[in-house]
Amino acid sequence: MNVCTPNISWHGCDPVYSCAINPIDSKRLATAGMRGSIYLWDIEWPSTQQPTISFVSSLTGAHLESVNCIRWNSKGTHLASGSDDSNIFIWTKAPAITTTDSNITVLSKINQPLTTSSSSSATTTTNNNDNDNILGWDKDLPESKERWLKSLPYKCHLEPVLDLAWSRDDQLLVSGSVDKKVIVWNVAKREKISIIVDPKGFVQGVAIHPWRKYIAAMSTDRSLRIYAMKADSSSISRCVYNIRKIKPANIKQENGALMFIDETSLTFFRRCAYLPDGSQLIVSAGCLDKAFLNAYNNEENIEDKDEINNQQNDFDDPDIQIIQDNGVNEEKFGSTSIPAKLIDVNCAYVFATSGPKFDRPLSIIPIMNDQEVIAISVCPSLFPSTSSVAPYRMLFALITKTSLFFYDQLSLEPFAYARRIHLLSLTDGCWSHDGRLFIASSEDGYLTFVTFTEQCLGGTCLPDSDKILDDMMNNALTPSTTNVTTTTVTPSSSSSSSSLVVATIQQKKK
Repeated sequence: MNVCTPNISWHGCDPVYSCAINPIDSKRLATAGMRGSIYLWDIEWPSTQQPTISFVSSLTGAHLESVNCIRWNSKGTHLASGSDDSNIFIWTKAPAITTTDSNITVLSKINQPLTTSSSSSATTTTNNNDNDNILGWDKDLPESKERWLKSLPYKCHLEPVLDLAWSRDDQLLVSGSVDKKVIVWNVAKREKISIIVDPKGFVQGVAIHPWRKYIAAMSTDRSLRIYAMKADSSSISRCVYNIRKIKPANIKQENGALMFIDETSLTFFRRCAYLPDGSQLIVSAGCLDKAFLNAYNNEENIEDKDEINNQQNDFDDPDIQIIQDNGVNEEKFGSTSIPAKLIDVNCAYVFATSGPKFDRPLSIIPIMNDQEVIAISVCPSLFPSTSSVAPYRMLFALITKTSLFFYDQLSLEPFAYARRIHLLSLTDGCWSHDGRLFIASSEDGYLTFVTFTEQCLGGTCLPDSDKILDDMMNNALTPSTTNVTTTTVTPSSSSSSSSLVVATIQQKKK
């Protein structure tokens, strides 16, 4: 595993709030930040060298304020963006720009909705400088190599849009906003099919089940809400679960314990995600009392103060290092008890999407560096299984304010982690299609690139991953066929995949 933070100010001195790797072309990266900026980049990564990064295009002329979330659709043809200006746009690539010296020749009209043919009239503009109106052109940046068209805005939210999620078939887009609403959009028709007003706080994270069965929403009212969709995906059927508290059977407390951080926590996002096969939902922003967590996982408290101090000192080590652990290190991140010195433990929850206990976590993943989990990022591909109980492995990352932890669904322990990699809080993360590259964005304006070896991932991704998942989706969405079934595996406390890989980065102030 290699960790690299290129010395590039991706958005000048501004924060980067979101990043997304194209699921088809893993060399294409999109970043979003303040001032309505969305930039496209090409990344070349020779096996033995630092990455070569080239600017491709600036998607300007749409958002007026900070862009909080960008997401590619599964085919990599459209990019959705949500902003503080409450608007959502969907971008698609136009024919190439032709240039002569300082002039740009416009090959087709712009500002067209995606469902409108190119012969339709374009949106009128009052700016006399035509070059300033061309999407993909910014005079303060290198010349754009591509031109991208934006749809008419998807307008309904009244406050900033914080998170977006596509369905796997690209038919639906879900948005969450500060206005306490979750909206489900039919992308092709540009129609709202459902407006959910249940949340009592800002909606900071949304996710949609790959087969359009459920929609998950996380808000600052310390709740996770699960909504069931109608069989024809025409609208939301009902809220099936409002998950707020947990009560282990061996704890004598009537009301149970609240599961999520409150609204006073300085986190802008609570991004969540379903695994590619839809078998599990991974949610962020967990915070649970130590006694409840240990009781839930049937574990003993660590009472040895020396051991507690040693664990905490390990996380204060400022050295830059990459360590290959061959099993000598006994420090555990998901399976051990939580030090008695801690009171509330930040964590992530794993929920099974089938079975009678959908409202109770299948497992709880504690984060030992005492930072809130602000986002979940799931790798889109499947990997060879290391266990007889599951036909394949799926990878996901827990993103805290300062660290990255990488897991598969078979284990409660990370197969790799990187910590103290930025000066300010992390904001988002994304995987390449093959899982070999992970990119994290930060409020300090930098990105961190994490590359994995085949050994670290436990093998290469299955070559027919997309076909397997598409077949599962088609079976699930076709009424005449038997409903698709997925295997839900309870994560084990001992990982049998790859050795633990550790990266510790301390970025020095300039």
